[in-house]
Amino acid sequence: MVEFGLRGPAPRSGALLLLSGALTACLVLCLHLTRSSGGAQGERVGPRRLGPVDDLADARALLAAWPEDKPRACILILARNSDLDGVLRSVKQLERRFNAQPSAQYPYCYLNDEPFSNEFRAVAAAATVAPAFFGLVPAAHWSYPPHINTTLAAELRSASRRRMPYGGSESYRFMCRYFSGFFFDHPLLEGFEWYWRVEPDVHFMCDLPGITHDPFRHMQANNQSLAWTIVMEEVPSTIPSLWPTMQRWLAANPHHVVAGNMLPAVIEDSDAAQIGDEAAAAEEGGDAAGYDSRHALPLLRLQQQLYSSSRFKFTGCHFWSNFEVGRLAFFRSAGYRSFFQHLDSDTGFFYERWGDAPVHTLAAAALLTPEQVYFARDIGYKHGSWSYCPSQPADRPRCDCHPAWNAVPLAQPRCQLDFRTRLHALQRAEE
Repeated sequence: MVEFGLRGPAPRSGALLLLSGALTACLVLCLHLTRSSGGAQGERVGPRRLGPVDDLADARALLAAWPEDKPRACILILARNSDLDGVLRSVKQLERRFNAQPSAQYPYCYLNDEPFSNEFRAVAAAATVAPAFFGLVPAAHWSYPPHINTTLAAELRSASRRRMPYGGSESYRFMCRYFSGFFFDHPLLEGFEWYWRVEPDVHFMCDLPGITHDPFRHMQANNQSLAWTIVMEEVPSTIPSLWPTMQRWLAANPHHVVAGNMLPAVIEDSDAAQIGDEAAAAEEGGDAAGYDSRHALPLLRLQQQLYSSSRFKFTGCHFWSNFEVGRLAFFRSAGYRSFFQHLDSDTGFFYERWGDAPVHTLAAAALLTPEQVYFARDIGYKHGSWSYCPSQPADRPRCDCHPAWNAVPLAQPRCQLDFRTRLHALQRAEE
Protein backbone atom coordinates (compact mmCIF):
# COMPACT_ATOMS: atom_id res chain seq x y z
CA MET A 1 0.00 0.00 0.00
CA VAL A 2 1.32 3.43 -0.91
CA GLU A 3 1.45 5.80 2.01
CA PHE A 4 1.14 9.51 1.36
CA GLY A 5 3.28 11.40 3.90
CA LEU A 6 6.70 12.81 4.69
CA ARG A 7 9.26 10.19 5.65
CA GLY A 8 13.10 10.01 5.88
CA PRO A 9 15.62 12.80 6.26
CA ALA A 10 13.88 15.39 4.12
CA PRO A 11 14.77 18.95 5.13
CA ARG A 12 12.23 20.62 7.38
CA SER A 13 11.69 23.49 4.93
CA GLY A 14 10.92 21.00 2.16
CA ALA A 15 8.40 19.27 4.37
CA LEU A 16 6.66 22.55 5.17
CA LEU A 17 6.61 23.50 1.51
CA LEU A 18 5.06 20.16 0.52
CA LEU A 19 2.53 20.36 3.34
CA SER A 20 1.55 23.88 2.33
CA GLY A 21 1.08 22.80 -1.26
CA ALA A 22 -1.04 19.84 -0.22
CA LEU A 23 -3.29 22.03 1.93
CA THR A 24 -3.73 24.51 -0.91
CA ALA A 25 -4.67 21.75 -3.35
CA CYS A 26 -7.13 20.37 -0.82
CA LEU A 27 -8.81 23.75 -0.37
CA VAL A 28 -9.10 24.22 -4.15
CA LEU A 29 -10.65 20.79 -4.51
CA CYS A 30 -13.08 21.48 -1.67
CA LEU A 31 -14.23 24.69 -3.35
CA HIS A 32 -14.53 22.92 -6.70
CA LEU A 33 -16.64 20.11 -5.30
CA THR A 34 -18.85 22.45 -3.30
CA ARG A 35 -19.55 24.56 -6.38
CA SER A 36 -20.12 21.53 -8.61
CA SER A 37 -22.63 20.09 -6.15
CA GLY A 38 -24.56 23.31 -5.67
CA GLY A 39 -27.84 24.35 -7.23
CA ALA A 40 -28.60 27.27 -9.50
CA GLN A 41 -27.58 29.73 -6.80
CA GLY A 42 -24.71 27.57 -5.51
CA GLU A 43 -26.69 25.92 -2.70
CA ARG A 44 -25.93 22.35 -1.70
CA VAL A 45 -28.44 19.94 -3.20
CA GLY A 46 -26.82 16.72 -2.08
CA PRO A 47 -24.02 15.28 0.02
CA ARG A 48 -20.44 15.62 -1.16
CA ARG A 49 -17.32 15.05 0.88
CA LEU A 50 -13.61 14.39 0.59
CA GLY A 51 -11.83 11.33 1.88
CA PRO A 52 -13.45 7.88 1.88
CA VAL A 53 -16.68 8.02 -0.13
CA ASP A 54 -19.82 6.10 0.76
CA ASP A 55 -22.07 6.63 -2.26
CA LEU A 56 -24.83 4.44 -0.88
CA ALA A 57 -25.01 6.39 2.39
CA ASP A 58 -24.95 9.66 0.44
CA ALA A 59 -27.80 8.52 -1.81
CA ARG A 60 -29.89 7.45 1.17
CA ALA A 61 -29.23 10.77 2.90
CA LEU A 62 -30.37 12.63 -0.21
CA LEU A 63 -33.56 10.56 -0.43
CA ALA A 64 -34.30 11.08 3.26
CA ALA A 65 -34.57 14.81 2.58
CA TRP A 66 -36.36 14.47 -0.76
CA PRO A 67 -39.16 17.03 -1.46
CA GLU A 68 -42.60 15.43 -1.20
CA ASP A 69 -43.89 17.03 -4.39
CA LYS A 70 -40.97 15.90 -6.59
CA PRO A 71 -40.71 12.49 -8.29
CA ARG A 72 -38.03 10.32 -6.66
CA ALA A 73 -36.05 9.99 -9.87
CA CYS A 74 -32.46 9.63 -11.02
CA ILE A 75 -30.46 9.75 -14.24
CA LEU A 76 -28.98 6.27 -14.78
CA ILE A 77 -25.75 5.84 -16.73
CA LEU A 78 -23.95 2.53 -17.25
CA ALA A 79 -20.43 3.38 -18.40
CA ARG A 80 -16.79 2.42 -18.20
CA ASN A 81 -13.86 4.63 -17.37
CA SER A 82 -12.95 4.78 -21.05
CA ASP A 83 -16.40 6.27 -21.81
CA LEU A 84 -15.69 9.47 -19.90
CA ASP A 85 -15.55 11.82 -22.90
CA GLY A 86 -18.77 10.41 -24.34
CA VAL A 87 -20.46 10.61 -20.94
CA LEU A 88 -19.49 14.27 -20.64
CA ARG A 89 -20.97 15.07 -24.05
CA SER A 90 -24.28 13.46 -23.07
CA VAL A 91 -24.43 14.92 -19.56
CA LYS A 92 -23.57 18.47 -20.60
CA GLN A 93 -26.39 18.43 -23.15
CA LEU A 94 -28.89 16.97 -20.69
CA GLU A 95 -27.89 19.54 -18.09
CA ARG A 96 -28.23 22.43 -20.53
CA ARG A 97 -31.54 21.19 -21.92
CA PHE A 98 -33.20 20.02 -18.71
CA ASN A 99 -31.48 18.92 -15.55
CA ALA A 100 -29.71 22.13 -14.49
CA GLN A 101 -33.07 23.80 -13.79
CA PRO A 102 -33.89 24.21 -10.09
CA SER A 103 -37.11 22.25 -10.62
CA ALA A 104 -35.09 19.27 -11.88
CA GLN A 105 -31.53 18.64 -10.65
CA TYR A 106 -32.16 14.91 -10.46
CA PRO A 107 -29.10 12.99 -9.22
CA TYR A 108 -26.92 10.88 -11.49
CA CYS A 109 -26.36 7.21 -10.65
CA TYR A 110 -23.33 5.85 -12.49
CA LEU A 111 -22.82 2.08 -12.68
CA ASN A 112 -19.79 0.15 -13.94
CA ASP A 113 -18.73 -3.49 -13.95
CA GLU A 114 -15.30 -2.28 -12.77
CA PRO A 115 -14.47 0.37 -10.14
CA PHE A 116 -14.65 3.93 -11.41
CA SER A 117 -11.35 5.76 -11.49
CA ASN A 118 -10.81 8.85 -9.37
CA GLU A 119 -10.59 10.87 -12.56
CA PHE A 120 -13.95 9.62 -13.82
CA ARG A 121 -15.62 10.33 -10.50
CA ALA A 122 -14.22 13.85 -10.17
CA VAL A 123 -14.83 14.92 -13.77
CA ALA A 124 -18.32 13.40 -14.02
CA ALA A 125 -19.35 14.95 -10.70
CA ALA A 126 -18.10 18.38 -11.82
CA ALA A 127 -20.19 18.25 -15.01
CA THR A 128 -23.51 18.64 -13.20
CA VAL A 129 -25.11 20.83 -10.57
CA ALA A 130 -26.88 17.72 -9.25
CA PRO A 131 -25.40 15.08 -6.95
CA ALA A 132 -23.57 12.17 -8.54
CA PHE A 133 -23.25 8.68 -7.09
CA PHE A 134 -21.09 5.83 -8.33
CA GLY A 135 -21.73 2.11 -7.95
CA LEU A 136 -20.24 -1.25 -8.91
CA VAL A 137 -22.30 -3.89 -10.71
CA PRO A 138 -22.20 -7.13 -8.68
CA ALA A 139 -20.08 -9.80 -10.39
CA ALA A 140 -22.98 -12.26 -10.30
CA HIS A 141 -25.03 -9.86 -12.42
CA TRP A 142 -22.29 -9.42 -15.02
CA SER A 143 -21.50 -13.04 -15.76
CA TYR A 144 -23.03 -16.34 -16.85
CA PRO A 145 -25.80 -18.20 -15.04
CA PRO A 146 -24.77 -21.74 -13.99
CA HIS A 147 -26.60 -23.58 -16.78
CA ILE A 148 -24.73 -21.85 -19.62
CA ASN A 149 -21.93 -23.79 -21.32
CA THR A 150 -19.33 -21.04 -21.67
CA THR A 151 -17.33 -22.97 -24.27
CA LEU A 152 -20.39 -23.34 -26.48
CA ALA A 153 -21.30 -19.71 -25.88
CA ALA A 154 -17.83 -18.62 -27.08
CA GLU A 155 -18.13 -20.81 -30.19
CA LEU A 156 -21.54 -19.34 -31.03
CA ARG A 157 -20.23 -15.80 -30.52
CA SER A 158 -17.38 -16.50 -32.90
CA ALA A 159 -19.78 -17.89 -35.50
CA SER A 160 -22.06 -14.84 -35.26
CA ARG A 161 -19.30 -12.23 -35.24
CA ARG A 162 -20.00 -11.11 -38.79
CA ARG A 163 -23.72 -11.95 -38.91
CA MET A 164 -25.07 -9.35 -36.51
CA PRO A 165 -24.08 -6.19 -34.60
CA TYR A 166 -22.08 -7.10 -31.48
CA GLY A 167 -22.33 -10.73 -32.55
CA GLY A 168 -18.88 -11.55 -31.18
CA SER A 169 -19.13 -9.50 -28.00
CA GLU A 170 -19.33 -11.20 -24.62
CA SER A 171 -19.62 -7.94 -22.65
CA TYR A 172 -22.55 -6.79 -24.80
CA ARG A 173 -24.44 -9.93 -23.81
CA PHE A 174 -23.63 -9.30 -20.14
CA MET A 175 -24.95 -5.77 -20.54
CA CYS A 176 -28.19 -6.94 -22.18
CA ARG A 177 -28.80 -9.49 -19.44
CA TYR A 178 -28.03 -6.89 -16.77
CA PHE A 179 -30.47 -4.33 -18.15
CA SER A 180 -33.05 -7.07 -18.66
CA GLY A 181 -33.07 -8.38 -15.14
CA PHE A 182 -30.85 -6.73 -12.54
CA PHE A 183 -30.29 -2.98 -12.85
CA PHE A 184 -33.44 -2.08 -10.91
CA ASP A 185 -32.17 -3.97 -7.85
CA HIS A 186 -28.85 -2.15 -7.57
CA PRO A 187 -28.52 -0.72 -4.03
CA LEU A 188 -27.93 2.79 -5.39
CA LEU A 189 -31.40 2.75 -6.95
CA GLU A 190 -33.10 1.60 -3.77
CA GLY A 191 -35.53 4.31 -2.74
CA PHE A 192 -35.79 5.78 -6.24
CA GLU A 193 -39.05 5.29 -8.11
CA TRP A 194 -38.07 6.52 -11.57
CA TYR A 195 -35.01 6.47 -13.83
CA TRP A 196 -33.93 8.05 -17.10
CA ARG A 197 -31.42 5.90 -18.91
CA VAL A 198 -28.71 7.90 -20.67
CA GLU A 199 -25.79 6.52 -22.67
CA PRO A 200 -22.48 8.06 -23.73
CA ASP A 201 -22.45 10.12 -26.92
CA VAL A 202 -26.16 10.75 -27.28
CA HIS A 203 -27.70 14.11 -28.18
CA PHE A 204 -30.67 15.93 -26.69
CA MET A 205 -31.88 18.44 -29.22
CA CYS A 206 -34.75 20.25 -27.46
CA ASP A 207 -35.02 22.40 -24.36
CA LEU A 208 -37.36 20.98 -21.72
CA PRO A 209 -38.26 24.06 -19.68
CA GLY A 210 -39.95 23.96 -16.29
CA ILE A 211 -42.11 21.18 -14.89
CA THR A 212 -44.30 21.11 -18.02
CA HIS A 213 -41.71 19.12 -19.98
CA ASP A 214 -40.42 17.06 -17.05
CA PRO A 215 -40.96 13.43 -18.16
CA PHE A 216 -40.95 12.16 -14.58
CA ARG A 217 -43.70 14.53 -13.50
CA HIS A 218 -45.72 13.80 -16.65
CA MET A 219 -45.50 10.03 -16.20
CA GLN A 220 -46.23 10.17 -12.48
CA ALA A 221 -49.31 12.33 -13.05
CA ASN A 222 -50.60 10.01 -15.80
CA ASN A 223 -49.79 6.67 -14.16
CA GLN A 224 -47.39 5.66 -16.95
CA SER A 225 -44.53 3.18 -16.60
CA LEU A 226 -42.36 3.35 -19.72
CA ALA A 227 -41.42 6.17 -22.12
CA TRP A 228 -39.83 5.96 -25.56
CA THR A 229 -38.91 8.14 -28.53
CA ILE A 230 -37.85 5.66 -31.25
CA VAL A 231 -39.30 2.29 -32.21
CA MET A 232 -37.03 0.16 -34.36
CA GLU A 233 -36.88 -3.40 -35.67
CA GLU A 234 -34.60 -5.94 -34.06
CA VAL A 235 -32.17 -7.93 -36.21
CA PRO A 236 -34.11 -11.22 -36.58
CA SER A 237 -31.01 -13.42 -36.21
CA THR A 238 -30.43 -12.10 -32.68
CA ILE A 239 -33.75 -13.31 -31.25
CA PRO A 240 -35.00 -16.42 -33.14
CA SER A 241 -36.26 -18.14 -29.98
CA LEU A 242 -37.29 -15.11 -27.90
CA TRP A 243 -40.98 -15.08 -28.89
CA PRO A 244 -41.47 -18.87 -28.56
CA THR A 245 -39.83 -18.65 -25.13
CA MET A 246 -42.22 -15.86 -24.17
CA GLN A 247 -45.17 -17.87 -25.45
CA ARG A 248 -44.28 -20.63 -22.99
CA TRP A 249 -44.21 -18.05 -20.19
CA LEU A 250 -47.56 -16.63 -21.28
CA ALA A 251 -49.13 -20.08 -21.27
CA ALA A 252 -47.79 -20.82 -17.78
CA ASN A 253 -48.51 -17.39 -16.27
CA PRO A 254 -51.80 -15.99 -17.60
CA HIS A 255 -52.46 -14.50 -14.14
CA HIS A 256 -49.65 -11.99 -14.74
CA VAL A 257 -50.98 -10.79 -18.09
CA VAL A 258 -53.09 -7.64 -17.68
CA ALA A 259 -56.45 -7.14 -19.31
CA GLY A 260 -56.30 -4.71 -22.21
CA ASN A 261 -52.60 -5.40 -22.75
CA MET A 262 -50.51 -4.33 -25.72
CA LEU A 263 -49.61 -7.73 -27.17
CA PRO A 264 -51.63 -7.13 -30.35
CA ALA A 265 -49.43 -4.09 -31.02
CA VAL A 266 -46.26 -6.18 -31.36
CA ILE A 267 -47.62 -9.43 -32.80
CA GLU A 268 -48.35 -10.38 -36.41
CA ASP A 269 -51.03 -12.87 -37.35
CA SER A 270 -49.84 -14.72 -40.44
CA ASP A 271 -53.43 -15.82 -41.21
CA ALA A 272 -54.97 -12.34 -41.12
CA ALA A 273 -54.47 -8.92 -42.63
CA GLN A 274 -51.64 -7.08 -40.97
CA ILE A 275 -52.77 -4.55 -38.42
CA GLY A 276 -50.21 -2.08 -39.71
CA ASP A 277 -51.37 -2.18 -43.35
CA GLU A 278 -52.93 1.25 -43.03
CA ALA A 279 -49.98 2.88 -41.26
CA ALA A 280 -49.65 5.25 -44.18
CA ALA A 281 -52.94 6.81 -43.10
CA ALA A 282 -51.32 8.05 -39.91
CA GLU A 283 -51.19 11.78 -39.70
CA GLU A 284 -47.94 13.63 -39.07
CA GLY A 285 -46.69 12.89 -35.59
CA GLY A 286 -47.92 9.31 -35.65
CA ASP A 287 -51.61 9.57 -34.72
CA ALA A 288 -53.63 7.17 -36.82
CA ALA A 289 -56.69 9.35 -37.31
CA GLY A 290 -57.82 7.45 -40.38
CA TYR A 291 -57.16 3.98 -39.05
CA ASP A 292 -60.06 1.57 -38.55
CA SER A 293 -59.72 0.15 -35.04
CA ARG A 294 -61.68 -2.96 -36.08
CA HIS A 295 -58.43 -4.31 -37.50
CA ALA A 296 -57.21 -4.77 -33.93
CA LEU A 297 -60.25 -6.75 -32.81
CA PRO A 298 -59.25 -10.17 -34.25
CA LEU A 299 -56.09 -10.23 -32.16
CA LEU A 300 -57.95 -8.93 -29.11
CA ARG A 301 -60.31 -11.89 -29.39
CA LEU A 302 -57.44 -14.36 -29.85
CA GLN A 303 -55.43 -13.49 -26.74
CA GLN A 304 -55.28 -17.08 -25.52
CA GLN A 305 -54.06 -18.32 -28.92
CA LEU A 306 -51.23 -15.81 -28.76
CA TYR A 307 -49.82 -17.95 -25.98
CA SER A 308 -49.20 -21.03 -28.10
CA SER A 309 -50.09 -20.81 -31.77
CA SER A 310 -47.23 -20.68 -34.25
CA ARG A 311 -49.38 -18.53 -36.53
CA PHE A 312 -48.47 -15.52 -34.35
CA LYS A 313 -45.06 -13.90 -34.62
CA PHE A 314 -43.29 -11.04 -32.88
CA THR A 315 -42.96 -8.15 -35.32
CA GLY A 316 -39.49 -7.35 -33.97
CA CYS A 317 -40.53 -3.72 -33.45
CA HIS A 318 -39.35 -2.54 -30.06
CA PHE A 319 -38.69 0.54 -27.95
CA TRP A 320 -35.06 1.51 -28.47
CA SER A 321 -33.93 1.31 -24.88
CA ASN A 322 -30.79 3.47 -24.98
CA PHE A 323 -33.39 6.18 -24.42
CA GLU A 324 -35.74 4.98 -21.73
CA VAL A 325 -37.61 6.63 -18.89
CA GLY A 326 -39.24 4.14 -16.59
CA ARG A 327 -41.05 3.43 -13.35
CA LEU A 328 -38.87 1.10 -11.30
CA ALA A 329 -41.95 -0.52 -9.72
CA PHE A 330 -42.77 -2.00 -13.13
CA PHE A 331 -39.46 -3.88 -13.27
CA ARG A 332 -39.66 -4.81 -9.59
CA SER A 333 -43.15 -6.27 -9.98
CA ALA A 334 -43.88 -9.97 -9.55
CA GLY A 335 -44.94 -10.23 -13.19
CA TYR A 336 -41.73 -8.76 -14.59
CA ARG A 337 -39.51 -10.77 -12.25
CA SER A 338 -41.30 -13.95 -13.26
CA PHE A 339 -40.88 -13.07 -16.94
CA PHE A 340 -37.15 -12.38 -16.62
CA GLN A 341 -36.47 -15.49 -14.55
CA HIS A 342 -38.19 -17.56 -17.24
CA LEU A 343 -36.04 -15.98 -19.96
CA ASP A 344 -32.86 -16.28 -17.89
CA SER A 345 -33.47 -20.00 -17.30
CA ASP A 346 -33.25 -20.44 -21.08
CA THR A 347 -30.10 -19.83 -23.15
CA GLY A 348 -30.97 -16.96 -25.50
CA PHE A 349 -28.98 -14.21 -23.78
CA PHE A 350 -25.76 -16.12 -24.55
CA TYR A 351 -26.42 -18.70 -27.28
CA GLU A 352 -28.26 -16.07 -29.29
CA ARG A 353 -28.01 -12.34 -28.57
CA TRP A 354 -31.23 -11.32 -26.92
CA GLY A 355 -31.24 -7.58 -26.32
CA ASP A 356 -32.77 -5.77 -23.36
CA ALA A 357 -34.81 -3.59 -25.73
CA PRO A 358 -37.03 -6.39 -27.14
CA VAL A 359 -37.18 -7.95 -23.66
CA HIS A 360 -38.48 -4.70 -22.14
CA THR A 361 -40.90 -4.26 -25.03
CA LEU A 362 -42.40 -7.74 -24.79
CA ALA A 363 -42.71 -7.44 -21.02
CA ALA A 364 -44.47 -4.09 -21.40
CA ALA A 365 -46.75 -5.56 -24.06
CA ALA A 366 -47.98 -8.26 -21.66
CA LEU A 367 -47.91 -6.35 -18.38
CA LEU A 368 -49.01 -2.81 -19.35
CA THR A 369 -51.93 -1.23 -21.17
CA PRO A 370 -51.51 1.28 -24.02
CA GLU A 371 -52.28 4.12 -21.62
CA GLN A 372 -49.33 3.13 -19.43
CA VAL A 373 -46.66 3.77 -22.08
CA TYR A 374 -45.63 7.27 -23.08
CA PHE A 375 -44.42 8.49 -26.44
CA ALA A 376 -42.09 11.29 -25.29
CA ARG A 377 -42.76 13.28 -28.42
CA ASP A 378 -41.42 16.54 -26.96
CA ILE A 379 -37.88 15.19 -26.44
CA GLY A 380 -35.58 15.53 -29.44
CA TYR A 381 -33.10 12.66 -29.35
CA LYS A 382 -30.23 11.35 -31.49
CA HIS A 383 -27.98 8.34 -31.08
CA GLY A 384 -25.60 7.39 -33.86
CA SER A 385 -27.42 7.57 -37.18
CA TRP A 386 -30.87 7.42 -35.57
CA SER A 387 -32.79 10.49 -34.51
CA TYR A 388 -36.21 11.76 -33.58
CA CYS A 389 -37.33 15.41 -33.65
CA PRO A 390 -40.73 16.71 -32.49
CA SER A 391 -43.00 17.44 -35.43
CA GLN A 392 -45.35 20.06 -34.01
CA PRO A 393 -44.68 23.68 -35.13
CA ALA A 394 -45.01 24.89 -31.54
CA ASP A 395 -41.96 22.80 -30.61
CA ARG A 396 -39.65 24.30 -33.19
CA PRO A 397 -38.43 27.34 -31.16
CA ARG A 398 -37.09 25.16 -28.35
CA CYS A 399 -35.42 22.56 -30.61
CA ASP A 400 -32.21 22.55 -32.62
CA CYS A 401 -33.51 19.98 -35.09
CA HIS A 402 -36.10 19.61 -37.81
CA PRO A 403 -38.52 16.69 -38.33
CA ALA A 404 -37.18 16.35 -41.85
CA TRP A 405 -33.86 15.31 -40.31
CA ASN A 406 -35.39 12.27 -38.63
CA ALA A 407 -33.25 9.32 -39.59
CA VAL A 408 -34.29 5.70 -39.35
CA PRO A 409 -32.08 3.60 -41.65
CA LEU A 410 -33.29 1.22 -44.32
CA ALA A 411 -36.95 0.17 -43.94
CA GLN A 412 -37.18 1.11 -40.27
CA PRO A 413 -39.89 3.79 -40.61
CA ARG A 414 -42.33 0.87 -40.79
CA CYS A 415 -41.82 0.17 -37.10
CA GLN A 416 -42.17 3.77 -35.93
CA LEU A 417 -45.48 4.31 -37.76
CA ASP A 418 -46.77 0.76 -37.48
CA PHE A 419 -46.40 0.57 -33.71
CA ARG A 420 -48.02 3.95 -33.09
CA THR A 421 -50.85 3.00 -35.44
CA ARG A 422 -51.44 -0.30 -33.67
CA LEU A 423 -51.32 1.34 -30.27
CA HIS A 424 -53.86 3.95 -31.31
CA ALA A 425 -56.10 1.22 -32.74
CA LEU A 426 -56.01 -0.72 -29.49
CA GLN A 427 -56.95 2.36 -27.50
CA ARG A 428 -59.93 2.98 -29.81
CA ALA A 429 -60.96 -0.69 -29.75
CA GLU A 430 -61.21 -0.56 -25.97
CA GLU A 431 -63.48 2.48 -26.01
